[in-house]
Amino acid sequence: MKLLTSQKDHIYKYITAGGNFSPHQFKLIETDEMGRYSTSLKFINSPYYFNFNEDTDYVGFYVNYSPGQERIVEATNNVNWKIGFDHFITWLSNLKRELESPNLWERFQNEISGLQLITDFDNSKFTFSEYEELTEKLKIISQRISSIPLFENQQREIIISLERLTELAKELNKFDWKNLFIGTIISIIIQLNVTPDNATILWELIQNVFSNYFLQ
Repeated sequence: MKLLTSQKDHIYKYITAGGNFSPHQFKLIETDEMGRYSTSLKFINSPYYFNFNEDTDYVGFYVNYSPGQERIVEATNNVNWKIGFDHFITWLSNLKRELESPNLWERFQNEISGLQLITDFDNSKFTFSEYEELTEKLKIISQRISSIPLFENQQREIIISLERLTELAKELNKFDWKNLFIGTIISIIIQLNVTPDNATILWELIQNVFSNYFLQ
């Protein structure tokens, strides 16, 4: 759909007044393919867009956009300007949601790929002396956590988790416990949004204390 100047101005003003985006983050593209007009708003350096499309079968237009409310791409049937603009407002909300989403799966893969894990399929349980040694090493990590510039709640959660892992070592075999330990630390890093630099320092601390027990 070829928008009126007043309609394009309305879009511009809404973006400006919303406070979440600036017009310079978008590119307005107008096309005419054999009399079928389309006005597109692209969010720069991303796959996201909003299209106002001419609907030659009806007196009106339809819109399609990404990201949608519950799908990657959503589209409408024939709509008027008011309904189309309502979809535009929804799109901006969806866009803000997706841009602010931390992508936890990607962070998880990054954490895993950055680790050189030692493969050990020992299914035996910790002996008394091994458990005592493990307990001492976990205490050392807890004591040294304060040397990492973490937020107080991040430090507290790590210490609480280490205490829980100490208790679980009484019941779990070595293989399961090591996997639980690695998974717990990764979950803390991701859920509490620990910076990559601080995450690296934490893994180095663990590696030093356990002397290649988990990491190469």
